[in-house]
Amino acid sequence: MRRANDGEALIAEGAPATGVSMLLRGVCLVTHQSGERYPDLNEGDLFGEVSVLTGGNATATVTALGEVL
Repeated sequence: MRRANDGEALIAEGAPATGVSMLLRGVCLVTHQSGERYPDLNEGDLFGEVSVLTGGNATATVTALGEVL
């Protein structure tokens, strides 16, 4: 398990995949370098799956909004 504080990036766009994660508590912001903002991640949501399935780098940045687990 990993805890993150407000503003901490959990996945950085362009970085190698580290696995699939599930948000257990809190909310995360998901953004793309183009400036596009995707729907927020909420408790129970998975992220990192695209990179794992494609074997590529992260396609978006996931940032903690408040404390998350």
